[in-house]
Amino acid sequence: ASHSCELSQLCCFSIAPQDLIAAVNNMAPSKTFVACAALFAISALLVAAAPTEKLRIVVYEGDGAGAASVLRVLGEAGLGHDLTIADADFIEDKLTNDSYDVVFFPGGSGSAEAKAITPKGVDRVRTFVSNGGGYVGICAGGYLATSNFTWSLHLLNAGVKEPWDRGDGNVTVEFNDAGRAALDVDYVGNTTIFYGQGPILRRLSLPHLPQYTTFAKYTSEIHSKHTNETKGEMVGADAIVGSTYGKGRVLVSSPHPELTKPPLTMLLAHYVEYVANRL
Repeated sequence: ASHSCELSQLCCFSIAPQDLIAAVNNMAPSKTFVACAALFAISALLVAAAPTEKLRIVVYEGDGAGAASVLRVLGEAGLGHDLTIADADFIEDKLTNDSYDVVFFPGGSGSAEAKAITPKGVDRVRTFVSNGGGYVGICAGGYLATSNFTWSLHLLNAGVKEPWDRGDGNVTVEFNDAGRAALDVDYVGNTTIFYGQGPILRRLSLPHLPQYTTFAKYTSEIHSKHTNETKGEMVGADAIVGSTYGKGRVLVSSPHPELTKPPLTMLLAHYVEYVANRL
């Protein structure tokens, strides 16, 4: 009876760790092995329940991009990750895998982003992702990630349909099973999201890059500009895709979850979690 009582006290999660250890030390040798096993099991449970380590996220803000909406919505997600606002000099000199987990390029102008970070920054981003860092590109950051332009990062095996400037407004996308699983979302059917002239991707067959995985496709379109050339191009096109580059993950989102009203907060947060291999 005494033995059972001592074990029940050990297995009660309300007992303080120091009291638990003291109880084990004061036990008779014949009971110490059983108690230590209980202590080990409890320690394993406590470690498993510990909060996930914060991600260290670099969000570019400078020529070609504004980060305010991305920073606000990521903050509203309440995941507690460390967010660092980075200008071009920071990208060129301080973006390292030892210090950061994810780099995020928001909307704006892909060519202006590339010009701002210079070829040195482009190489730094490629190296960061190749060595295991995550890359998220929304709209302009998506153009930047493609292999379509001389100034592109060439992280994604994709080109871009032209003309790129087809207008902006709300559109709908539909997630497939791969997208729901990869991004841990439960969107079924059409989901409304804001589009601001993001890239309409076209697959390439570059041998040194893997084929990307489609997570969501457009089910409606914007063609208020260049209507004769853009009408019918967007429906069925890839809207959100994921891939790998070296040891790292890449996510490109043509539309803007952060500019949607209300914002698709957890979708944006899960972009970051996905490229950090947390989902």
